Amino acid sequence: MFSFGPLCFLSLTSLFISVMRRFFLVLFLGNFLLISRLDSQNLVSNGSFEDHTDCPEFLAQIELCQEWWGGGGTPDYYNSCAEGGFMSVPSNVLGFQPSFDGVAYSGILAFHQNAPEYREFLMTSLVSPLVVGQQYFASFRVSTSYTIGYRGFCNGLGIRLEMDSASFAEPISVGSPMIYSAQIVSDTSIWTVVSGSFIADQPYRYLSLGNFYTDDETSVKSSDGLPPVCAYYIDDVRISADSGFVNSLAEPISIRAMDCADVLWNSLRREIVYSSTTPL
Repeated sequence: MFSFGPLCFLSLTSLFISVMRRFFLVLFLGNFLLISRLDSQNLVSNGSFEDHTDCPEFLAQIELCQEWWGGGGTPDYYNSCAEGGFMSVPSNVLGFQPSFDGVAYSGILAFHQNAPEYREFLMTSLVSPLVVGQQYFASFRVSTSYTIGYRGFCNGLGIRLEMDSASFAEPISVGSPMIYSAQIVSDTSIWTVVSGSFIADQPYRYLSLGNFYTDDETSVKSSDGLPPVCAYYIDDVRISADSGFVNSLAEPISIRAMDCADVLWNSLRREIVYSSTTPL
């Protein structure tokens, strides 16, 4: 039978500690570089709405989310840190939906039957201006909020790039999004992915997100027979020249065409993908 003396035991212990230190150092550096790479790919800062200056208490407090503000109307901010459940995640005043990424998301009103042409737009500044002539890929995730008084569904939700900022006092105008959902978004239990690509024709500096079509151009439906009011949760906004980063979804198990949109059912992340860049 072999036996180890004290010196041999100490040597083995020191070797083990040294190896484990190197292992965890490599693991830490690998994760840090991966996160840094992903962050640098996304031209949307705080795309998952996690960073905030304070916890929301009421509707219309998107300014509490860092890097975001209202480009028209009064968008909402939801975060699990909110007390009382009114603006919390997953349960809040407009329904129930776990966040796609992290513990927060935003909310907008896309159509209101009794408030003609009313829209709410999210807005943020890009990390850097777009390069003219470069192809970019964009996506965001949307889920239908569903509660009494907010049981309408519509299409037209999309992203548009802007040269100038906008605000509640000077809202952006509707028309010509870069990407949008041609199909009515009506699922209340999963996140729908809206994605597409475009060629930058100007050095755009800002992103706006909402329904860019007029009431007459927007297709709507109601689930309870009442005048439709279409409210949506928004999460995971991305813009990048790297298509792999923007479209980093799990492998779809089926594909079928739906008019202007391609719809993919993703069983692993339970989401639907609507992709369209052509006019409604």
